[in-house]
Amino acid sequence: MDEARKNNWVPVVVLVTDWSGSLVYLERMDGTLYAGVDVAIKKARSAAAYRRSTKDFADLLAQGGLGNRFLVLPHAMPVDGGLPIVIDGKIVGAIGVSGVTAPQEGQIAAAGLAALKWACLWIDIDSEIPIHSCQPKINQWGTFCGRGPRCLESCRRS
Repeated sequence: MDEARKNNWVPVVVLVTDWSGSLVYLERMDGTLYAGVDVAIKKARSAAAYRRSTKDFADLLAQGGLGNRFLVLPHAMPVDGGLPIVIDGKIVGAIGVSGVTAPQEGQIAAAGLAALKWACLWIDIDSEIPIHSCQPKINQWGTFCGRGPRCLESCRRS
């Protein structure tokens, strides 16, 4: 959201899913289209399912010809704004952004992914509501900091 606010790109929705595409965090600016949430979820699910940026699909579509064959793949979203969260070669989640232009959404998603390198988001197991942000202790993905029941899979080592 900081990237969107910094550039005055409003309104926008930014969300994070786990590896399966289940929503774990959502932030939406006032005035965001209702459909923006659904689009952002689809972008995140596409990025998680296919382990690639949704921009990759957009680029394939722009090429035409054989590049169009991905259109029959379930959950493939050919619009920039979805990025997988990959740790140690494993998909642990994804970021989805919607509400502004595709290049702006891609930039916001990239900024969100970069921010995950420095902080982890702890989630309450029962409510899936963020409890707090914490700084990892050991490396950029750290270990449990002891302040919550679990964190987003991208920063947990059990």
